[in-house]
Amino acid sequence: MGGKKRPRASGPAGAAGIMTREKEKLKRLIREKTSGVDGNELLDIYEDILETIRTRILPTIGRPATAAVVERALALAAEAHPLLSDVKMNEEGLSLEALREQAARGDKAEDIQAGLEQLLTDLVDAIATLTGDVLIRELAKEIEKSETGK
Repeated sequence: MGGKKRPRASGPAGAAGIMTREKEKLKRLIREKTSGVDGNELLDIYEDILETIRTRILPTIGRPATAAVVERALALAAEAHPLLSDVKMNEEGLSLEALREQAARGDKAEDIQAGLEQLLTDLVDAIATLTGDVLIRELAKEIEKSETGK
């Protein structure tokens, strides 16, 4: 009975490692779906991904918390990418119409993509902080099987 106890892989450090892997997997999937596309096609893909995330987390954390998480991620991303300051939240989620207008005016597609990538990174980080890897795993599965992008 007095044998040595083996260290466990679970607990905060183990859970953090799993969560980091799941977040990175989700971010990689998003990069794969958006690589090599631009203009309206790029915006369509990001819009679909954002809608998938919103509809997936809504039943779990509720409408007010979903709105708060999305708005917070948008505010954080807009600090680094001011072009996102015109993106607005409405009943259906985020409207990317302002970005479509910017793209039509010839604004740099790279800047728009970098801003949207930052928005998704901040959103995934917030969801992971709130729910752990449970929703992140489910989101990765849904985005992987979606018809959006590649």
